[in-house]
Amino acid sequence: VNMYNEDPGAHFNQGIFGGEGKQKTQQLKNLTTAEIKNIVGGLNRPPFMCNLSLVDFDDKTPLELLELLNTVLGELDETHKAVDIRSETQDATTERICGFLTVLGFPFDLTPSLKRDVVHGDKKTIHNILNWILQRPQDLKRISYTSKFLVALSIPEELMMDEEIRETMDVYKNLQAEFTAVHQNLEVLRSEAMSPDQLKKEITQLESEKEQLISKISIFKDKNDDPDFKDLLDATSQLRKEQETEARNAEKMSEQRNMLEQSEQQEYMTRQRLMDAQKNSSADVTADQMLVQLRNETKKNRELCYDVLEREYEDKYQRSQKIEMVLAEPVTTQGDIDQLANEVRRLQRDCQVLDDKLSSTNPADDNLAIYKTQAAAASKKKENKNDEMQTLEKEKIALEKLMAEKEQEYVQTKGTKYMKRDDFKQYAASLRGKNQKYKKMKKNLEDIRSELAVLNRTEQILKNKAEMTDDLMKKLEEQKGIAGYSKIQDDMEKVAKDRQEIDKLKEGSLQELTKVVQNIEEQLKSKKSKLAPQIKQLRTYRKKYEEREGDYLKHKKAYENTLMSFEADKKNLEEDTNKLWNEYKEEETKYHSLNIQSTIHSVLKKNIQMETQFQKNPDARLSDDFKSLSEMYSAKLEQEDETIRDLKKHQRYVKDNLENNSLQVRLFDDLVKILAVKKKSALSGEAAGIGYEDKNAKDYDRFVLRED
Repeated sequence: VNMYNEDPGAHFNQGIFGGEGKQKTQQLKNLTTAEIKNIVGGLNRPPFMCNLSLVDFDDKTPLELLELLNTVLGELDETHKAVDIRSETQDATTERICGFLTVLGFPFDLTPSLKRDVVHGDKKTIHNILNWILQRPQDLKRISYTSKFLVALSIPEELMMDEEIRETMDVYKNLQAEFTAVHQNLEVLRSEAMSPDQLKKEITQLESEKEQLISKISIFKDKNDDPDFKDLLDATSQLRKEQETEARNAEKMSEQRNMLEQSEQQEYMTRQRLMDAQKNSSADVTADQMLVQLRNETKKNRELCYDVLEREYEDKYQRSQKIEMVLAEPVTTQGDIDQLANEVRRLQRDCQVLDDKLSSTNPADDNLAIYKTQAAAASKKKENKNDEMQTLEKEKIALEKLMAEKEQEYVQTKGTKYMKRDDFKQYAASLRGKNQKYKKMKKNLEDIRSELAVLNRTEQILKNKAEMTDDLMKKLEEQKGIAGYSKIQDDMEKVAKDRQEIDKLKEGSLQELTKVVQNIEEQLKSKKSKLAPQIKQLRTYRKKYEEREGDYLKHKKAYENTLMSFEADKKNLEEDTNKLWNEYKEEETKYHSLNIQSTIHSVLKKNIQMETQFQKNPDARLSDDFKSLSEMYSAKLEQEDETIRDLKKHQRYVKDNLENNSLQVRLFDDLVKILAVKKKSALSGEAAGIGYEDKNAKDYDRFVLRED
């Protein structure tokens, strides 16, 4: 049974989160620099801790990118950690990684080309997958766990006819539904439950508050020995109980109002349905028409539920997540703000220094520029080849279609030809013989073409060498005063060609041609005899040239080796220099931090000494209002507590009187409108166009104002 013939990721999303599967996109996008930075940041955080920079991440080879992807998938599912990419076959890697991405609900279509890019470690593909995973690692980890139990089995219909298999399938679906419900309850409990550390902190805080209250009550009892104190204490406790009862009643009132609104809404919907039913019954609507109307209404309600409500739910969920993140953050103090401002200024200075370095460096010294251009050229070449392959496939389909049409025309014109078994065997044997002969001829043709290409290349190389040799010969002939020797040889070749042509065209003038040839040969012999010593000298010069060329190549090789050794030493020195510079910067940072800490400790020590003097010396005071620092700080804390209590009282007062105040504002607005209408009617002297009397009103008088 194929376990992955359906989309388990979509099944999981529908089963647990109640959302419909979204349509997948077709093409991967080019990631921005910010998204690549987010990928590197996610890989540098726990549990990965890869310690990568942007340059290191960009320099990753395809195999290293594939290993990095396998590491990330191993954090989502433990089965991927035990797999060695280097020893695994490509088919197994494709089935494992692409199957797991399908289970997770990867938002792109896993086409054969995309699967091939994943196995080959294509940079664009791996970057998109890592970006998608690192944005939601916890959700995907939960999906990878639950999808093992929510995969829909694909069983053929003929097997589903078996009663035992059908019962087993029903049991399997019931277990899946039970697992979904249990998992939802578990997620709710995990989100609502507090951690043990938080519970311990809350318990300790409550115990400390309890002790403080007990101590305050005991101090208050000691100060107040009045016999009426008990009555006062009973009155305050009774007041507190009444306040709690009032708060509970307010909560119940709000709940009752919500229930009243819901019941009114249900009543309105019921009345609307009743009116629709009465309308349908009065208009003599048939049962089919009523069924169509109900289906349309159900379709609208389903669209409202799955589209509008789902979007509202997602928006509110995102807002609640943002609010929870903001509330979970610690309170920002002025010291934190100053520290962040200093950090921003320091980073701006570092960016400026790096920009200056980049602007001062030569772009030609960039070691990655060559590889980037090569990669761009290779990708462009690959795209061109893909376009060519698509055009060829389209041409193939068109030709196949044309061939089918021609065959159909032939059948219509010539009629079908019936072939017996023996004729078909003879025809198949002849086809096999022709096929073997075609393969042999094709192989011979390929060998001839390859040999022809080698010969053409050899001919081109020899022509280039011959041209270089001719140029060198002409220079040497001019230097030695024998210019024209090679030209004479060329003339001889031309004359030989001309002689052949003349022999073919003019056979009757053979004697004249022989005389001309004899004269030319005599001239050649005479010139050869004259040029013989110079040719010998030229041969010696050639030997000397070859010797000098060998010495030149030998010295060139030695120079290149020396240059490479110097560059290696230079690179090592630069690395040592950078290492020492980094150590210097670290030590300088430590020095400044220790200096600041020393200053802070000295100030604290000074304050402690002052505080001890104020405590020991009764005449010494910090100021006219405070004797010591502790008194000043405690006074400020009391002042802040008093301010907080006043603000809470004001907030409680605003919340309690919100409904009355808003009603009063609306009443004042209506009063202003009525006064404006009265003013307008008094100025115009006509009251007929202002409004009209509502005659349908019973037991009271009502005058309806017009909007204009």
